[in-house]
Amino acid sequence: IINNYDLINPYKRDKLNHENFNRMLKEVITKSKDTKSVSYQVFKESKCTKQEIFEDLVTYMVAGSETSARTIVSTLYYMKKHPEILQRVIEELKSNGLTKDADFRELLTMDVIQSLEYLTCVIKEALRVDSPTFESFIYKNYEDVEICEVPIPKGTIFKIDICSAHYMDKMWLEPLEFNPDRFMVDSEFYLKQKKECPLNSNYSRRAFSQGKRSCPGQTLAYLEIKAIIAYLITMTEYEVDQEFLDRKGVGF
Repeated sequence: IINNYDLINPYKRDKLNHENFNRMLKEVITKSKDTKSVSYQVFKESKCTKQEIFEDLVTYMVAGSETSARTIVSTLYYMKKHPEILQRVIEELKSNGLTKDADFRELLTMDVIQSLEYLTCVIKEALRVDSPTFESFIYKNYEDVEICEVPIPKGTIFKIDICSAHYMDKMWLEPLEFNPDRFMVDSEFYLKQKKECPLNSNYSRRAFSQGKRSCPGQTLAYLEIKAIIAYLITMTEYEVDQEFLDRKGVGF
């Protein structure tokens, strides 16, 4: 009951923040006079109700910021928890000329970001171990279907589970261990995982979902996450309390 009615924090605080965010966003949209803006065109041309459009806008804004922020924090946490991984990332950045004396605006080009293979693997592992989302949006089928010999009647409302597949031993070798090498195609661990985990595939990673319903912003998300982490690791030094490092996970 306490959770359902938001009587205590963090539920009470989250509800208040959500209401304030919605109110401010509605004010911005209402006062905007820019006829070329995306929101203006959507509200003018769309056949959806204003509330439906507004809820979609909120979803896009949250999905494009909160999830990336969560992934950045998780990646920083696990690198500090595993100093040898952090050191490998630092060495990779240095080999690409990304040092404290470097001009990041000049050096951090698209080609350089794409070449940070190990950092990419570290981020993928953070997304696997501590996914920012645990389930998909709500889906509803408009006709009777059968998936894996399971009949799903028309009108069924369902969600896609994301997290459980990230810890299945049939998909991942040593799934409880944080090991970015599982994504390095030339590593021994990767080859061993491919051999011992027959169900491992692209569909084993579900943080961005897969197929036609996959996240349209995942490429941008990887780019911004890599750029921000590269800058933070190179230009700053950070610490994580030992109390948190002793935990099995971030614990959000």
